Amino acid sequence: MLDKYDLTKVVSAKNDILATQYYTEPNMELTAKQKQLILFLVSRIEKGDTDLKTETITISDYCEFFNINYNGGTNRKTLRKSIGELYKKFFFLETAPNIETACRWLDSVVIDHGKGIMHIKLSDCLKPYYLNLQERFFAYQLGYTLHFKSHYSYVLYEFLKSRDHQKDGIIWVEVDYIKDFIAHNKYSKFSDFEKRVLKPAVAEINAQTDITVVYKAFRDTKGTGRKYRKMYFKITPKTDEEMKKIDTIADWKFNRKTAAEQTADEIEVFLDEQMVLPGFESSDDLECVDDEE
Repeated sequence: MLDKYDLTKVVSAKNDILATQYYTEPNMELTAKQKQLILFLVSRIEKGDTDLKTETITISDYCEFFNINYNGGTNRKTLRKSIGELYKKFFFLETAPNIETACRWLDSVVIDHGKGIMHIKLSDCLKPYYLNLQERFFAYQLGYTLHFKSHYSYVLYEFLKSRDHQKDGIIWVEVDYIKDFIAHNKYSKFSDFEKRVLKPAVAEINAQTDITVVYKAFRDTKGTGRKYRKMYFKITPKTDEEMKKIDTIADWKFNRKTAAEQTADEIEVFLDEQMVLPGFESSDDLECVDDEE
């Protein structure tokens, strides 16, 4: 459904919007499809806009996108259920010191069955994060993430884009922090987190977006534990030649399939072997050695 729209439109947001990931209960997280719809609405925001506008899409486009059999307008119950599942999702924003405000992603949804269209508007509480962006914000083309299948891919990609200005494109993080940020500590062992979250997300990002990502994790050699405590991501912008491979929807779909078929051994996860941390060691095979918690 979104393929017919301008995929070069830019998604821009303040870095602070990433805090919603922390203040969202796991059962309130957006699915990949729901996230794509939200990003589509964000991409319609123009520079200089002072308000969030209501966007209009056809019911048939919406149903095609969410795999709903609208059945010529007779299956309204399924359509309402799909919209309701997105409309009810909320998160908290820290709007002032020690002040948290509950917010929804959508402010209103109007379905005009007679005309076959829907009017959808983002929540006004999102204004500070999407309007009048001057500093500390990230941006990317809508098309880069359109075919992500994993919610984790969105979270990691936006996290990396918000920090890709750092020196040499290297971002250091605590392992516990990134496990909590991306997956709410759903996987306690790093090996499980890597297998189910990191590698699939990195594969999708590398296959479909404007950057190439590699990473390396380090275990603490002090004490009796073998827990991975620090890691870094290295971001490299794709060259013009590399970008040509993902310049069409057909290529995105092909690359997505390729990424899904990649084995763990085919995904590069290590960087300069000389890069070490005092008191830490890296593993030559993160999957073969379980980390103790």
